[in-house]
Amino acid sequence: MVPNYETGLRTAQWCEKMNVNPDELGDYFEGDIMIASDIKRNVLSDDADWHWWSDGVIPIVVDGDFDEKGHEHIHQAINEFKKYTCIEVKARTNEDNYVKISSDYSGCWSEIGRKGGEQKMNLQIPECLGKGVIMHQFMHVAGFSHEHTRSDRDNYVKINWENIQEDAKRNFKKTELKWSNFDIPYDYDSIMHSSAYASAVHDYVKTIIPLKDPNIKIGQRERLSDLDVMKINVMYNCSSMSHNQVV
Repeated sequence: MVPNYETGLRTAQWCEKMNVNPDELGDYFEGDIMIASDIKRNVLSDDADWHWWSDGVIPIVVDGDFDEKGHEHIHQAINEFKKYTCIEVKARTNEDNYVKISSDYSGCWSEIGRKGGEQKMNLQIPECLGKGVIMHQFMHVAGFSHEHTRSDRDNYVKINWENIQEDAKRNFKKTELKWSNFDIPYDYDSIMHSSAYASAVHDYVKTIIPLKDPNIKIGQRERLSDLDVMKINVMYNCSSMSHNQVV
């Protein structure tokens, strides 16, 4: 799987009035996760302990052609993790494992978990520079997949397969993982939940319908939800670490 121009072109046509998020427009795994095609869902197997970042520290190198406002948005997203979790995103010094953030014309995407060595995140300018979109990508880097692919999702949402674009149906398959949920309730408000119209054939017909209440808003890209924070803090055992302060 490699970055592609088609995703970049589709992302460039995104605007805030659309009923989908820019990170949902990709041709990648689950839309915005970059992994080798021969790995696929095994990348998230229960015994894959490589996806943890040691002590919750994620070194980064900002390598894209971002202006001052772009850097500010990245910094704001990082501060949300510092404020509410023990995840520390910091500038790389000499760490072997780190994330390089680029701004190529290939959409919003990242690799998931700690791959080892240099790994990449891409934030196409300007569509992928919303604070929530950046936070969504950092959640992937921290090791989290999408809420709507949880193994128990059928108890909480209905997937309208008939209205999903054929090539995107693979992005709605459930991930059979125990570790990904941590016994934390399904979260309609998660920053990792896809929008109700993601990958729709007819953009006025929903592809994901909440069972609790069809009118519940899903797919927000504004903030970490309370359960997002809880999941991070459980996954990284934040109670045993000193919490970060906003910088």
